[in-house]
Amino acid sequence: MNTRYALKTLLLLLAIAVSSASFAQWANTSPPLTPEQKIKQGLQARFGERVHIDNLRKTAHMNLYEFRVNGQMAYTDEKLGYIFIGNLLDGTTMQNLSEARMAELDRIAFDTLPLHLALKTVRGNGKRKLAIFEDPNCGYCKLFQKEVRSLDNITVYSFIYPVLGPDSVAKSRRILCSANPTQAWQDWMLYGRLPDNKGDCKTALEQIAKFGQDNNIVSTPTFFVASGERYAGAMDVEKLEQIFKALEK
Repeated sequence: MNTRYALKTLLLLLAIAVSSASFAQWANTSPPLTPEQKIKQGLQARFGERVHIDNLRKTAHMNLYEFRVNGQMAYTDEKLGYIFIGNLLDGTTMQNLSEARMAELDRIAFDTLPLHLALKTVRGNGKRKLAIFEDPNCGYCKLFQKEVRSLDNITVYSFIYPVLGPDSVAKSRRILCSANPTQAWQDWMLYGRLPDNKGDCKTALEQIAKFGQDNNIVSTPTFFVASGERYAGAMDVEKLEQIFKALEK
C-alpha cells in the first residue's frame, strides 16, 4: 500500500511540474502589452471597471494620449502622472481639437443605423434624410418635431427612445402598439393625443435602446443627417436648412 501511494504521489508531482512548465512557457511567449494597452489598464484601475473607456490613442501633442471616458474626451501622459478631462485647444489656430475628435467619434454612417426599426415619414421627393432619437416626454423633442414638420422633400426616421423614465416607456409602447404607429407618434408629439390600448404588443424598444447605448446616445433629441454627422438638441428650421444645403455642396 505504501509503495502504491508513493507512486501515485510521484505521478501527481510530475503532472504538476509539467503543467507549471507549460504555463511558464506560455506566459513567456505571450506578446508584450503595447503602451496603449498598459495605459488603458492603468486608467481602468483608476476609474473603476464600471466606467467605460474607449478610443485610446497617442496624439501629436506633447506626447499626450487621448481617450474617451463615459462620452467625454480626456488626456493623460504615458505614466498616468496627470489625467485631465475637457477641451484641448490648438494654441496657434485656437481650434478645439477635442470637439473635432468627438465629432469624428460620434459620426455614424447613415446606412448602418437600424432604419428598419424606425417610424418612417416621407414628404415631397424624400431626397433629404434625417434620423431622430426621441423620447415621448421630451419637451425639446416636441419642439423639434414642429420644426422638422415644416421641411419638405425629406425622409424622417423617428426612433422612439424612452430614456426619461417608466412613463416614457409606457407611452412608447402604447404608440407602437397602435394600428398606425407613425400617425400615433405624430398625434402625440404634435397634439398630445395618446392611443387607447394596453401597450402589450411586441416592440423594437429593446433593440433601439441597445443601439443607443452602444453608440453613446445619451440625450434626446439626438439626430443624424445623411453624412453621418450627429447633432444633439432641438434646432430651428433655418439651421436645419443650412445643414442640408451644406450637404448638397
